[in-house]
Amino acid sequence: MALVAFAGVLALLVAFYAVYAKMRDTAGVQGAVGFLFVEAAYLLQACNVTWELFLYPVIVRYPETAFLLRDAVIKNDPAVLAFRISASAAILIGIVLFCLAIYRSAIYPKPAAASIFVGAVVYALGPMISLYVSIAGIFTFAVGCMLLGVRLLR
Repeated sequence: MALVAFAGVLALLVAFYAVYAKMRDTAGVQGAVGFLFVEAAYLLQACNVTWELFLYPVIVRYPETAFLLRDAVIKNDPAVLAFRISASAAILIGIVLFCLAIYRSAIYPKPAAASIFVGAVVYALGPMISLYVSIAGIFTFAVGCMLLGVRLLR
């Protein structure tokens, strides 16, 4: 599952670049800042997924290190917490600004920006509510990305 997430995050990095490249001339400073924050956020997300792919399996393989994950030692470490907060702030700032730029553009359908924004917010809140809410957020986000992709392909 983490491998699929990693591939998806890498694809989003490229896809959001393509979206921005098409609207760069009209996106303004707000769109440029949003794009930079979105790209930084997804780069940080790719880093996070690599932990899940490569480090966590090694940690849980050995009983003497499994407590690092089981007891949330890594998750609650100040440096990791700062990383997670930075990534969350970057995605919040990036999604808000980038979706506003997409919404204002004459190139992309307005429902795409709304779907990406709502999907990102629902996905972020999902873990506090239920797994199904997170899945609904991912689906809504994906629909928005698909609408952008269809427009790019035209």
